[in-house]
Amino acid sequence: MPRTEESNQRIREEQRRKILIAATTVFARKGLAATKIADIAAEAGISYGLLYHYFENKELIFKATVERNLQGFDKLIAYAKEQTGSPWERILQLTAIILDGIKRVPEGFLVANQAFVSDSVPQDIREMAREQSIRGMEMFQEIIVEGQKLGQFAAGNPGELTLLYFACIGGVAQDLAYMGIPAENYPRPETLLRLLKP
Repeated sequence: MPRTEESNQRIREEQRRKILIAATTVFARKGLAATKIADIAAEAGISYGLLYHYFENKELIFKATVERNLQGFDKLIAYAKEQTGSPWERILQLTAIILDGIKRVPEGFLVANQAFVSDSVPQDIREMAREQSIRGMEMFQEIIVEGQKLGQFAAGNPGELTLLYFACIGGVAQDLAYMGIPAENYPRPETLLRLLKP
């Protein structure tokens, strides 16, 4: 029985997802400049030619990989913003999800971070990553402001608190990816959120 267009679309989406997961691993390990299309194809377990069916070059794969990781982060923050419960409860749950995600896939942070620090990253990708990160931080800051009005977060500049929060999250991800963190020292959400307490 021939496949339907719907099942073909599902197969294409799954293949693209598989490529981006493999690319995340390779780019995290080698960086954009040193990565070859063949490295990504090998990691994904597909042919070189099939990979080109989905992406014309490695820069487009890198861009899609960065977008995927940053959009996932933005979706988490948007989800936390829309949940019921106090701002403190929502940020506590968000932090637990983020820390768990970093522990499971630290490569996602490394690839997104390369968009900001690597000279080999094209300017359009760098700008896209910057804009997407700012959007996520703005959504997070809205939850902080809401919590400040209820006395759940420290008084003061909400942008500063947001920046400190993301600096801590980034530091945890970086330490885990580059040095490893013993399980007993991996921060709990409550510990990380002490910096936001009034």
